[in-house]
Amino acid sequence: MNQAQEQSEDNAASSTSQKRNCAEWITFMISSCILLALVGLILYDWLLSQQSPPILQVKTESVVEIREGQFYQPFVLENVGGSFAESVQVIASLSLHPPDDLEVGEQEISFLAAGEKKSGYFVFTHDPREGELNVRVASYR
Repeated sequence: MNQAQEQSEDNAASSTSQKRNCAEWITFMISSCILLALVGLILYDWLLSQQSPPILQVKTESVVEIREGQFYQPFVLENVGGSFAESVQVIASLSLHPPDDLEVGEQEISFLAAGEKKSGYFVFTHDPREGELNVRVASYR
């Protein structure tokens, strides 16, 4: 009777382990599929972002700082594209009321990664609020 009891316990243990193994395998397969799907989506997103060129946006702020008789116009340059840009040239031109009066400022940002923002100042001898200020990206590499 002792052997019969041990044999029935072994049978019960082996059927439980077989059930457990089947459940474990199903869980493993489902989690593996989810993991592969996530890795695939990340790679797909990365490949798409690598193919888009840099998209550069420059914005000026309304606040102008005055220091020692000069006017400091702040600006923010942002790369909203998918790849980096080198040697970004930003030009600001200030047209005053007499058409002959024109001030031009130039900045060069050496490196701008995708999604990165950099700020700077253009320095003018006249108040930018009194004229027409045009700030644009001229070129990049």
